[in-house]
Amino acid sequence: MAPTQHDPTDEQWQTRFEHARELLNNVQREAELAHLVAQAHHATELTALCVYGASALARERRVGLLAGSYNPLTVAHVALAEAARHAARLDTLVWGVAAVTVDKEQVERASLPARLAQLQAYLACSHSPAAGDALVIFNHGLYVEQAQALRRLLAAEAELTIIVGFDKIVQILDPRYYENREQALARLFALARLLVAPRADQSEAALAALLAQPANQPYARFIDYCPLDPRYAIDSSTEARALAASLSPDEVMRSPILRHLLTPEGLALAQTGAYVADAPAKNGWSDGQPH
Repeated sequence: MAPTQHDPTDEQWQTRFEHARELLNNVQREAELAHLVAQAHHATELTALCVYGASALARERRVGLLAGSYNPLTVAHVALAEAARHAARLDTLVWGVAAVTVDKEQVERASLPARLAQLQAYLACSHSPAAGDALVIFNHGLYVEQAQALRRLLAAEAELTIIVGFDKIVQILDPRYYENREQALARLFALARLLVAPRADQSEAALAALLAQPANQPYARFIDYCPLDPRYAIDSSTEARALAASLSPDEVMRSPILRHLLTPEGLALAQTGAYVADAPAKNGWSDGQPH
């Protein structure tokens, strides 16, 4: 299911943009979010801190986890979330952000508290497709660690589905990443199923071929394909950051490319100047795990 595109003159689009801008400019909320990030960052045990939507986590049966950096929140992120919601018949979706980075270049702008504020604005707005979802900070970046931590916040009977990109399922099944692959995968699939979204030209047929390999066949029953409109199969956060870095706040708002790539909340974050090259990265928090 593709997200609905809104023109910035549309009333609902403007409501979401203004709500996000207000939250991003809320100094008290920024301090609260920075405190939660520090808690997660310094925790010594597996930790999942719910920033928003705790009641949904405790009551829903079919729960999805979409972990990413959301730097900034794009229309492609929303398209993937809605496609996963439909494919797995999810009752609620957890938008997860890690306070650590796994196998990814450090990207400091925008700060993690600012990205969390952006996501909270998206989830809290009644006009958002994700109204009623949850937002969680993890102190570990591996999917199995996030699943283990998240399960402590879910009902005992909840079914957990983790949404990943095709590049990630290749890594998850690659024996080079493990000392004991069978043991590690048994642990993961005891906690959750996986829902795989395409990347570029890697489609359902490519996933079927991967799972048909003899070493992967035992895990095929835990892995499903998530249909996604091809135009959203390439994450555009990097493109959005690069463009936003070259524009003034007024130009960000007027940019037709950014309005096409970003949600109102993502555009509000970009308009703060968070991606300008000489702008300081508030609080110094790094990027999270990509989906």
